[in-house]
This record gives sequence, C-alpha cells and structure tokens, in this order.
Amino acid sequence: MQVSEVQGTANRANIESNYQREEVKRMRDNIGDLRGKLGDLEAKNALLEKEVQNLNYQLNDDQRQYEAALNDRDATLRRMREECQTLVAELQALLDTKQMLDAEIAIYRKMLEGEESR
Repeated sequence: MQVSEVQGTANRANIESNYQREEVKRMRDNIGDLRGKLGDLEAKNALLEKEVQNLNYQLNDDQRQYEAALNDRDATLRRMREECQTLVAELQALLDTKQMLDAEIAIYRKMLEGEESR
C-alpha cells in the first residue's frame, strides 16, 4: 500500500506541477498581452497629449488674434468718434456762418427795400 500511496502522491504532485506550469504559462501570456495593451495605450496617450498641446497653442493664437481684432476695432471706433466730433464742430461752424449770413442778407434786403420805397 505504501508504494501505491507514493505513486498516487507522485501522480498528484505531477498533475499539480503540470497545472502550475500551465497556470504560469497563461499568466506570462496574459502579462505579455497586458504589456502590449499598455504600450498601445501609452502611444495613444502620447498622441492625445500632443494633440492637447497643439490645441492649446491654437487656442492661445486664437486668443491673441481676437485681442488684436478687439484692439483694432476699439481704435477704429475711437477714430470714428473723433471724426464725428470734428464733423459736428465743422457743421456747427457752418451753421453759425449760415445764420450770420442769413441775418446779414436780411439786413441788406431791408436796406434795399427801404431804398426802393423812397
């Protein structure tokens, strides 16, 4: 009985050893697959980080262009307001001159009418 027990124990040990070898092989294969996936994910992450960096550069550039456009618009508005103020002042001067000339013409008309009536 001892021999059969030893043989049974040896068979169980052999079966267990084979099972453990298969398990180690599966784990190594799994580790290899996971390392491959990790490499793919790291590469994808690097591409995404580069894209984020490019988008940040583009955003900064767009913001600078926007600020420049706003500054140009503000400068144009200031210049147009100044031109409007100048035109209003010129128009007021012309209106004042017209009123003065109209008054002077009215005086001369009265004078002419007075001469004609004599």
